[in-house]
Amino acid sequence: MRSPVRHAGILYLKSRCTAEDLRASCRRFVQTFLARAHGRLNSGVRWGKRGADKPVEERQPHEEALLPHRAFPRWPAAVALLIVGALFGITFFSVRSIDAEEPDPDLTVAVTGFQWQWQFDYPGRGVRVIGTDGVEPELVLPSGTKVQFDLTSVDVIHSFWIPGFRFKRDMFPGQVQTFQVDIGDRTGSWPDSGVCAEFCGLDHHKMRFSVRIVTPDEFESWLQEARP
Repeated sequence: MRSPVRHAGILYLKSRCTAEDLRASCRRFVQTFLARAHGRLNSGVRWGKRGADKPVEERQPHEEALLPHRAFPRWPAAVALLIVGALFGITFFSVRSIDAEEPDPDLTVAVTGFQWQWQFDYPGRGVRVIGTDGVEPELVLPSGTKVQFDLTSVDVIHSFWIPGFRFKRDMFPGQVQTFQVDIGDRTGSWPDSGVCAEFCGLDHHKMRFSVRIVTPDEFESWLQEARP
């Protein structure tokens, strides 16, 4: 049985980038853009008014060419600032809505990625599922529940992705990323539907897993059978 712990000694470039870092970078970018746009707008208007207070016979050629009637209008910049502000607001509130988590989910699954397989732990349930070179792991979830995934990696950056959940999250060595998903009432088995969406080495293509959604009663029966 292959265990991810054996890979813990592999050297890696540890990343400290988190979702909060990305939001802070986005805020700094927007603030810098707005400040520069405002400065250029004001400087353009001031430059355009140079020479307007002089008599016509005293104006220099360059001042005549930059009179107010040739000044850059304010409204295009104002419209651009409004659009940027609206897009920033929509993005900010959308990200907060997507990342919102309930304090007491119905189930927590700890997901560990390692070269080149997956490990699924069910904390407090005494169940662990580890993929091997010859056996693809299966992620079993109860229907109609709120499930939280705690993601981490022991070697390089991986990315946990189940396309049907429409949610993908990177996994960094030494860090725990979390997100929650509402599992619908539909049950069934979807072989080979979970993947690692981040290239992680030679056998990256082997990092796949199956997803099976069962009723809550069937899930409890599966836990009983899966316990060592």
